Formats: sequence, C-alpha cells, structure tokens
Amino acid sequence: MSDSQTTQPSAASETGVRGWLKRNKIFFETLATPTLAGAAIVISLVQLNESQQQNQIIELQAKIAEAHELPVFEFKPTASGQLTIENVGGPAAEFRANPSYRLSVSATTAASPLWTTITILVNDYYPTKQQYTLDAKGTLATIDAPNAKSVRDAMSDLQAHPKPFDKIIWTDATDVDVDYLDILGDRQIDYFQVTNTEGGIKTTEFNSLAKSAGFTPDYEYVVTTSQLTSQNVLQWLQKPNINGQSGASKQ
Repeated sequence: MSDSQTTQPSAASETGVRGWLKRNKIFFETLATPTLAGAAIVISLVQLNESQQQNQIIELQAKIAEAHELPVFEFKPTASGQLTIENVGGPAAEFRANPSYRLSVSATTAASPLWTTITILVNDYYPTKQQYTLDAKGTLATIDAPNAKSVRDAMSDLQAHPKPFDKIIWTDATDVDVDYLDILGDRQIDYFQVTNTEGGIKTTEFNSLAKSAGFTPDYEYVVTTSQLTSQNVLQWLQKPNINGQSGASKQ
C-alpha cells in the first residue's frame, strides 16, 4: 500500500461525525455568536440587579442609622403651667420652640341638646421671649407660663357661674412649633399638639401638610389674659363666631 493511500481519509470517515461538523461549521458559528452575546447580557443583568440590591441595602442601612439619630421630643406641662421640652433621641442643634395656648369652651342648656363651642387663643399665656439651653439632648427648654393661674381662675369662675347656660366645660391644649438642625445639618420644623387627658399627657405630631389642614385651628377669639374673664367668655358664647356662624354643635 502506498503512502498516499494511507494518509487519505476514507469516504466512510468523511461521512461520519467529522464530516457532519465540517458541513455545519457555518451553522454553529452563526448560532454561537448570539448565544454567547445573550449569555453576556444575562450575566450583565444579574450583576446589575445585584448592584441595585446592594445599593438598596446601603440606602436602607443609612435610613435606619439616621432614624436612630432622629430627635425624640417629650413635652411635660406642669400644674403651674410651665412647659418643659426634653430630647431623648438624637441630637437637635440650634433648637427653638414656639408654643401657643388655646382653650376650647363649650356650654349647653337643659332645654337644648346642642352645645355651643368657641376656641380662644390666649396669646400672652407664654412670654414672647424664651430662654433655651445650648444642649442638643436632654432638657432643651423650660418655658414659664406666668399667667396660668389667672386663666384657671377665670375658667373656675365661669363654671361656678354659668348662667344663662346650665353647664359649661372647657379643655386646653398647647400647640408647639419646634425648629432645629438634625444630625445631617438639615433644618427641620416639626409641629406638636400637647393636651392633658385623664390618662396623662397626650402628644400628637403633625407634618407640614397636616399642619395647614388640622394643626392650626380657627380661633374664634384671640385675647390677652386680662380679657379672659368669665363675663367676657359668657358674652362670646352667646355671640356668633368670626365666621358669622352660631357655633352650635352636638357634643
């Protein structure tokens, strides 16, 4: 047998697997290119998703850390009318508070199931100028209320002499705007309503949108302590309010 005969592949082998691969070489090359490209896209998408998840985790961790450092204000009115504001949370620099005191007085007669209610802002209950500590935590403000006794005396006299009404009840609340710098140095303004209830002090926080809707009430009367006498309140209860309405409502 000659060398040429030994090196030449047989016809059977050319028609086998090798021949099939050679004949379909273009097909495989054409198929492999988009397949590899698709695999690369899938890998990129997986890496992008992992990166986004990692960023979300980092953002969440930052929010949690910031939340732990947010100030937490506690308002403690005393029997004498003094208001103490404490921060038991994260630091609150350059703290300022603007408190305002209001009364809600309701009256009714035995002949009518309706109650007449008026809201009175006592604009000198707290003094205009306040003293605050420079501390970012702990007791931030102690606000005196030098006219608290006069207000309570007027309300007690009103309940003792309710005529022409048969029964008069009243409640009070302090609305407080607090202004401070948070741990990131951003200026924040929060709004609180502090009321005395049978269960103790109740503090309600409002955001800026809720403030315009419900935090700041419409005062029928804005008065000074000297104007807040039982005789004047009785007259106000019998007059229409500033909106020209009777103020009568079911209690």
